[in-house]
Amino acid sequence: MMMISEFLYIISWFLIIEIIGLISFPIVLFACPNLNDKGYSISKTLGILLLTFMTWILVSLHILKFGLFSILFSGLIITIIAVLLSYKYRMNPLELLKEHKNIILKNELVFTISFLVFLLILVKNPNIFYSYSEDFMDYGFIKAILRTEYFPPADPWYAGSSLTYYYGGHLIIAIMTLLSGVPSFIAYNIAGAMFFALTVLASYGLGYNLTQKSSYGLLTALFVAFTGFLSGLLQFTAFVFPDLGIAVGYQPENVNNIIEWFLTYPFHDINRIIPNTLNFYPGFVFLQGDIHGHMTSIPFQVAYISYIYGNIVKRTNPVSRLNQTFEILILGIFLGFFLFINSWNYPTYVIFTGLAIALAKFRGVTSDFYAVLLSKIPLIIEPLVKIVVVSVIMYSPYLILSSSKGFYGIGLIGGKTQLSEFLEIFALFVFILATLMWFLMRNDPKTIAGIVLLSFLLAWISGFHILIIVIPIILVSVIRMQKALDEKSDNLSFVLLLAVTGTLLVLFCDLFYISDSYTKPHHRMNTVMKIYLEIWIFLAIASSNALFFIMRDSSILSGFRKRFSKTKVVWVIMLISLIIASMISPLAMSLTLSGGKETLYGKTPSFDTLNGLDYLFNEYPWDLIAIDWIDKNIDGSHTMVEASGDAYTYSSRVSSLTGLSTVIGWRSHEQMWRGIWSGVGTRQDDTDHIFNSKCNEKTLELLEKYDVEYIYIGELEREKYSKAGLQKFEVHTGSYELVYENSGVSIYSAKLSNDNVSKQSLISS
Repeated sequence: MMMISEFLYIISWFLIIEIIGLISFPIVLFACPNLNDKGYSISKTLGILLLTFMTWILVSLHILKFGLFSILFSGLIITIIAVLLSYKYRMNPLELLKEHKNIILKNELVFTISFLVFLLILVKNPNIFYSYSEDFMDYGFIKAILRTEYFPPADPWYAGSSLTYYYGGHLIIAIMTLLSGVPSFIAYNIAGAMFFALTVLASYGLGYNLTQKSSYGLLTALFVAFTGFLSGLLQFTAFVFPDLGIAVGYQPENVNNIIEWFLTYPFHDINRIIPNTLNFYPGFVFLQGDIHGHMTSIPFQVAYISYIYGNIVKRTNPVSRLNQTFEILILGIFLGFFLFINSWNYPTYVIFTGLAIALAKFRGVTSDFYAVLLSKIPLIIEPLVKIVVVSVIMYSPYLILSSSKGFYGIGLIGGKTQLSEFLEIFALFVFILATLMWFLMRNDPKTIAGIVLLSFLLAWISGFHILIIVIPIILVSVIRMQKALDEKSDNLSFVLLLAVTGTLLVLFCDLFYISDSYTKPHHRMNTVMKIYLEIWIFLAIASSNALFFIMRDSSILSGFRKRFSKTKVVWVIMLISLIIASMISPLAMSLTLSGGKETLYGKTPSFDTLNGLDYLFNEYPWDLIAIDWIDKNIDGSHTMVEASGDAYTYSSRVSSLTGLSTVIGWRSHEQMWRGIWSGVGTRQDDTDHIFNSKCNEKTLELLEKYDVEYIYIGELEREKYSKAGLQKFEVHTGSYELVYENSGVSIYSAKLSNDNVSKQSLISS
């Protein structure tokens, strides 16, 4: 059982989210008045975004220091804006909540259940662990933000420098931590459940708004947030039929029965379906638990798609110039947030925004479509440019001060994804979208035959086999989108737009790659990992709602006795089979993690808890006690040197778990972010010299170089460095003072020069 205090922390966090959602509801209502749920399903997500942005900009411009006051002040500004909008436009949010109480209750039920269910998984395996995950990095960012006064925060792994990595998601957690009063080592896990629940809620709302059916809202949430690769089915096949499993590329697990298989699922085996890349689906990254940019951005991606649908595609009533200015401001803040939370998303959603504007501008255009094409282009470009310019201006402090130097441009021909690899990832979505394409073109067999022939011919000539799937979806969607607009079927046209966007991204990942620190053959590692998550979101939303149009118009469920009834029965069986197959991997992963597979994320806690540092009580107790002392006695941003080490090991643990900066943390990560290989190596050598050298003068010189105030000596330092080198901190009492000690850890303060003392305070009393 969890401790009572943890239940109270959950309630506190939950209530804060509800308050933020209610405050921001009038803003969403103003921007998306034509949505069936009035935008309620994205009000929590947009509210968190606006609160984060407002706090960040005030602190970045040094108007206020980061802390509870700056957060509450930002919340007050948002509240005033919401009240003014309600008054000026005579909106009565309370009346609307009453009028749509059934819809609101369903939204709240979806959010609450998904939030609590995910917490039930996390209490079985809450560890902020170092192996197989980037928890140490993400937790270190959060702790560093909590220690900062002004942004950008200090980099805990590169002393003397600010964060170069996008830290928007980490700032969200820091803000929620301060508002709710939840300890950071518990907040880390509650935040994971929050991001999952926000994704489920936004997906549910979008599905409902597109179909006016709660069932398709739930299906959209299922497809986006929970279904996974067909790898689960293939791994299960390898267990039941070992020879067949080996033939499809999976080794059978050495377990006794099906139950044991589900409780010891090797989920990391599915990470590398496409060779030399990493492959994730949203459910995987939520369950893995890394509070990383590609995870924290997921609910904002879904909410942005929903916002674009409500604000641009469904917006039919004319708005004044003042209203347009306010709407562009909100859109710019929303779009620019991707720069801040996961920069990989930004180009995709700039393009998607432009396509959505084009969709809206061509509403009502009939037979003279191509004749008015040129006249519409300026009407599309102008608002898009305004939105993009606003987004860049709003986040310019981040772009100027925190931009990463680990990207080198765009490379040509990233690789050729095999058709079998692509289908192992996206088979369910491809099956549904292929059905929709056939259904839309069934009365024009010549055109569809020509498109299929063209796709096979281009695939054969180029060697890009995925063209067999990509080209038909793109061409049929574009052709039918025009007709859908003629028929004023905005919802179908929007679903087709999502399908086109997703498949264009698929094509991009084969033709291009983002050049970064990874070299061949791993050159498109990040490109595929990050962009395939975006593809999943677009195709999941498109396919789940495509089913609505297929079922509604083709009468598949009621037409078994009509012509082609056998085909329809087979289709339904295949659909259900693919959905079940796609759920094996996330279900098995959930059971494995909640069962506590010790070799992955540390030992299962002795009792259910959300304390992410619980495992340290048994594994590294002296570090845990010292870290607790640091948190309680050292305020603000400071530098503490510790043993450096490799990524995904128990190293850089003090900087990671306290937010204090160290000279160099996980080297490979800093090399990727900064692109400074020699600088990282120099810091490694200097750290070794600080601990190993018997020459105190040289050590003091290096401590001054990095403005080091504290030296941490624990088990790792005693294992890695010479005894003679470590003894100098004890011997030279004129240079160092022992400020803390337990049975396994000693912490010394370096007696700094007058310049350094004037810059930074020492231990708080």
